[in-house]
Amino acid sequence: MKSVAGEERFRIVSRAVLSSAHVHTLNLLYLPVVGRDAFSLYMTLHSLIDRSRLQSPTYPHSFLYDLLGMNPGAFFHARQTLEASALIETYKGDDDYLIELYPPLSADGFIKDAPFGAYLRQRIGEERFNDLIAHFRIVRPKKGDYRNCSVSFDEVFPPVAAPVKSRASFMSAEAKKTEILHATDIDLVLDSLPPSQLAEKTKTRRCKEKLKEIAYIYGLNEETLRNLLRRSLDKDGAIDFATLSRLAQKSYAAEKRVHIRKKTDTYNLDYFKSVHPKTLLEEATGMRAPAADARVIERLVTETDMPLEVINVLIAYVLKELDQRFPTYNYFEKIVGEWKRADIASAEDAIGHIEKKVRDRKAKTRSSKKGGRVRDAGVDWLDDYLDDKEG
Repeated sequence: MKSVAGEERFRIVSRAVLSSAHVHTLNLLYLPVVGRDAFSLYMTLHSLIDRSRLQSPTYPHSFLYDLLGMNPGAFFHARQTLEASALIETYKGDDDYLIELYPPLSADGFIKDAPFGAYLRQRIGEERFNDLIAHFRIVRPKKGDYRNCSVSFDEVFPPVAAPVKSRASFMSAEAKKTEILHATDIDLVLDSLPPSQLAEKTKTRRCKEKLKEIAYIYGLNEETLRNLLRRSLDKDGAIDFATLSRLAQKSYAAEKRVHIRKKTDTYNLDYFKSVHPKTLLEEATGMRAPAADARVIERLVTETDMPLEVINVLIAYVLKELDQRFPTYNYFEKIVGEWKRADIASAEDAIGHIEKKVRDRKAKTRSSKKGGRVRDAGVDWLDDYLDDKEG
């Protein structure tokens, strides 16, 4: 088993301080899946963080081995378990290691997440699984008999002359997205290209993520992706992603169209969190995405830096707003800018934002047209989703 020598040093950085809700989720949901060693390591790493700076001093690994009573092999296995669970990321420097801590998923995200929820149920059984998730279930009151009388921010606070500008990073509870590998083996493709063609420095994590998305969106297998990569390398052995994207679109457009079963049931949160935006588009329209639409999806995924679940809600919303027509990237870009300013980071945030816009729109309609229930047909999936959620 691999291990790290005790004298090798490490330091820790964190994305956020653990809240009581985080600890509750870790104790009841993560612990049965990751095991005691990984759980103890994660909690200990957080305890070593200076909360005012979200960083730790530098320690030798032997300090952790003694503190946890673990041998180097057990520690290495626990560390890899946390990496696979998206709770930490480990970086190797010239003289030390850097361990970056991420907060856990919310209980909702964990239970409905494809790998975690299934693993937890398999590990503890159906009966205990139901007992555990009952601790996190929320019964929401029905609001149909109430009228929203809340005011908006600008109705209370006057505008300010100079907004705050700062390049500093501030504390935010940012959970790391669990990595689910697509069918195309990106490492195999990159390793098949000799250093004389593909520069070793090009094989970064960000590069692999972009290749993974392009391969999935345009349906590229290892052989096709390898051939397109060879044609997309510049003189320095780096990948020209604009060229690669253009070649991938041509390859995709040349393929035979296939029939796709149209989604007929109501959208739900689990669907938004688990499906890829290209799949959502195809299931919403009942047809294979045209090359131009696939390119828009690619740009949304690789250029906006928005979580896939948020992009999914965005696409579902726009399709309904435009009567199933899929617009150009420029149309999406305006909404993306608005949503980023609203700090939308999850499907729940996006749905709440749309719900507020629908309420505001209906309120304006009611004020000018009294009597009768006004239904916004442009986002009828949202009405169905909310009715199902409250029912």
